[in-house]
Amino acid sequence: MMDSPIDMSDSPLTGLRKYSLFYCAPELILDRDSDFDITCADAWSLGILLFKLLTGCYPFHDTELKKQFTRICHQPLPLPANLSSSALSLLAALLDKRPENRATLDLLKTHPWLNSETE
Repeated sequence: MMDSPIDMSDSPLTGLRKYSLFYCAPELILDRDSDFDITCADAWSLGILLFKLLTGCYPFHDTELKKQFTRICHQPLPLPANLSSSALSLLAALLDKRPENRATLDLLKTHPWLNSETE
């Protein structure tokens, strides 16, 4: 029987949570042995998912795992020119490499891209 892919733990901090490599936040790569803020890591994963939905590709993908981890941790976010400024703003907020500066749920609730009827 397979483990559930959904972490049902009650703690906002955990070192036991598992992520797909495509969705792995920089802080999980740089310091895998310490606890991390799960809401910040989830915001990163949401940003990766949104990027994939809007562009059809992953922002930091590489066929070599070590290069992919380096890109996740150090490469600037590639922002496609064909997206609206509010979509780019939301992606940048969700995919900030510094977890303490990453978008929060409160920001998401009020962000123009999620509240716009025209985009």
